[in-house]
Amino acid sequence: MIGGVVRDSRGNWVEGFRRVLSRGSTLNFELWAILYGLEVARLKKYTKVIIESDCRMAIEILKETLTVAR
Repeated sequence: MIGGVVRDSRGNWVEGFRRVLSRGSTLNFELWAILYGLEVARLKKYTKVIIESDCRMAIEILKETLTVAR
């Protein structure tokens, strides 16, 4: 199971989410949680998003991907 929290610019809770995933690594689950969080932000039409994670490798993968995509 994965989950996350969406907060506003003042740090107040806006929405939480959770999903059941059957198999995968911890890194895989972390990346899926980030993806679901971004999907919530997209559906809410947020234009500025800060991603926080305790998984350094997931953040590094995102940084590399965003650098290549520019």
